[in-house]
Amino acid sequence: MAGMARMGTGARAAAVMLVIAGIGVGAADTAAPPPPLALVAAGTTVTAERHSGGVVRFDLGLRVVAGREPFEVRARRAGYDKPVLAYRIVDVDGERTRVQLPAGMVTGLRGLDGFTTITFTDGSGRIVAQYRTVFCGNAEVSAPSRRDAAAANPYPIRCGGENPFALGAVWGVPAGWSAAVPDQPGSALKLAAGRYTATATLAPRYRKAFGIPERNATATVAVTVVDAAPPAPVTRPAPAAPPAPSARPPVLDSTPKDGPRPDLRSLPAWHVSASRKDGRWLLSFRATIWNAGTSPLVMDGPYQLLFDSRGRPFGSRPAGDATGLAGHALLDAERNVVARGRAEAFCLAGTDAVDYTIPGARWRPESTCTVLDIGNGATTTRTFDITDLPNGIYHLEVTADPDGRLAELCATDNTALRRIILGGTPTARTVEAAAVHGITG
Repeated sequence: MAGMARMGTGARAAAVMLVIAGIGVGAADTAAPPPPLALVAAGTTVTAERHSGGVVRFDLGLRVVAGREPFEVRARRAGYDKPVLAYRIVDVDGERTRVQLPAGMVTGLRGLDGFTTITFTDGSGRIVAQYRTVFCGNAEVSAPSRRDAAAANPYPIRCGGENPFALGAVWGVPAGWSAAVPDQPGSALKLAAGRYTATATLAPRYRKAFGIPERNATATVAVTVVDAAPPAPVTRPAPAAPPAPSARPPVLDSTPKDGPRPDLRSLPAWHVSASRKDGRWLLSFRATIWNAGTSPLVMDGPYQLLFDSRGRPFGSRPAGDATGLAGHALLDAERNVVARGRAEAFCLAGTDAVDYTIPGARWRPESTCTVLDIGNGATTTRTFDITDLPNGIYHLEVTADPDGRLAELCATDNTALRRIILGGTPTARTVEAAAVHGITG
């Protein structure tokens, strides 16, 4: 397909064998036990397309295959002033046990730092590109690689960490499953048309920590770079029919005091910037509210659904529509309100993995605007007109459920503030967001 890297016939066939036979890394009928992790390539050759400026787009088809046990890592920071601690979850005498990873392997919530080194060499063996990639195991491209593997993958499809104020992440590959290994450099890779060899190698510290044999820590792919063909016209499918509405649980006369509840919390405003549009200066930022509770927040029109301890909806209560569930305000230095806003169209669908380590976190959240699952956050972009505001210190306030319409576990943790400084001149306004315990996102 034009505009995409192409996998050769051998690679496609090998990809099928990867699912069916495990390609020699521990099929169910193999006598030798599989390694805890194995780096493999879905094929021996790929074709990469060269675009404007010599930028190459490619997919090396790299995979990591988990052995007899799931490969699972949980990373979390207790607060924004605390370091990220990461633990591998292993089976010890039939019990799931946490083993802390050595310092330096995980410094954020995006994955295992420097897990893979990828080297491109030309026909003479000269290195033309070399870089390292992060690995977490969560991937949309994953599949069973052995006959005895579980039928479903419970782990998230994204690594997380996109939100600078996320608190915890879960990364994993089910036993006997393969997961895609990121193979893209941090900046565009430019190569001339021709033939190359790409070699991927797992870092020695990970081989040692996870017990990966050296023979299972390297994969090599022959890469042919060709000039890309013009893009083909894009055809769009007809929109799908909307789902049939389901019956709402009965409206309760009163809300039970006990039982599972969502707990909406706000993260500090992030991705703060100033820009000019139509002669006005706008302050833009991203606002995230997330659910740290014991049940999902589910809205059915203007009603909040209530769940029992088994996760079954048993009733509903009036709560207004979802547009009023996220508020934001600009405060002055004394924290007086300068401007206030509401999300005109607010979608509850989880866009951010805020903390997947808390009990009940939904690692694969609902992609609907009426559900905010446990551990997940919903992010929107908000703006204030700052054209006529003087320079100085201000605060951005993000508030979940500002009117207190929801039944939740706690309503005292719904607001987050972030200090900002407006500066510059009338023709070049600036904004600086104060770091939150060193976090500058």
